[in-house]
This record gives sequence, structure tokens and C-alpha cells, in this order.
Amino acid sequence: MWIFIALVVTAFAAEPTTIEQFLAKPIPEYAQHLTGQALVDYVNEHQPFFKAVYSPEAEELTKFRIMDSKFLVKPKKEEVLTDIVGDEEPPEKLILLYLLNTFFDARERWPQCTSIRTIRDQSKCGSCWAVSSAGAMSDQLCVQSNGTIKVLISDLD
Repeated sequence: MWIFIALVVTAFAAEPTTIEQFLAKPIPEYAQHLTGQALVDYVNEHQPFFKAVYSPEAEELTKFRIMDSKFLVKPKKEEVLTDIVGDEEPPEKLILLYLLNTFFDARERWPQCTSIRTIRDQSKCGSCWAVSSAGAMSDQLCVQSNGTIKVLISDLD
């Protein structure tokens, strides 16, 4: 009997959460870095809308699709285009283009956008157009929202 009363009191004490109320809550810094089962536990504790389940297979598939950094190489100096030739371009624009091409790094400009640093492995993919489009959309969502929207859009979406 006491258990039933405790359940009833708990049910009435809990404030129903709407999606709007849930989205208005800030995500703590530590939670933004959770992965694996710890992330699943956090999600299940902090929202009533669905039950998350950890899938090691899905995590492995995601890791498999992100290219290993050992394949990244800095281009040789002779491979980098340094001369910008334009049709009657004003010199100021040429200097600006040169500076942007020489010094601009999106990873430094938007460090909060982790999708910019993510390189997806397209070597075993017949739909590279979908993979690259999804990556560009993920980057643009983050950049255009000033880092408030951070999602990795799937090429399957």
C-alpha cells in the first residue's frame, strides 16, 4: 500500500515536460563530451521522450566511416596555387583572396563546430555525393547558427 501511495505522490509531483521546455534547458559542458554508454545513460536520465540504447555496432560503423588522420598530408609547396589570375580584378580583391587562401582555417574560425574537423571516409561508398553533401550541411548548420546547432547529418537522411 505504501508503495502505491509513493508512486501516486511521485507521479503528481513530476512536472510534465514539453519539448519546448526541454529544448530551453542548457546542456552542461561535461555532457557535451560524453560518448558511448555514458551518453546513453545521460540521455535516458534527462529526457522522457524516448529510451536510448547503446549500440557498439553503430559506434563502430560511425568510426569506420570517418577517415583516419594518418591519410592526411600537407600538400607540397609546388602543389599549392599561389598566383591568382583574374580578369580585371582590382588589386585589393586579389590581395584579399590571397590572404584568405593563405591564412584562413575554418577549424580556427569556428572551433565549436566539430563537424568541420570530421573527414568522412568515402572510399567504400558509391554515393559520395550524399556523404559530401551531408558533411557540407552539417558544417553550414553549425556555422550559420554560431555553433548552437551541432549535428552530424547522415548521408542516409
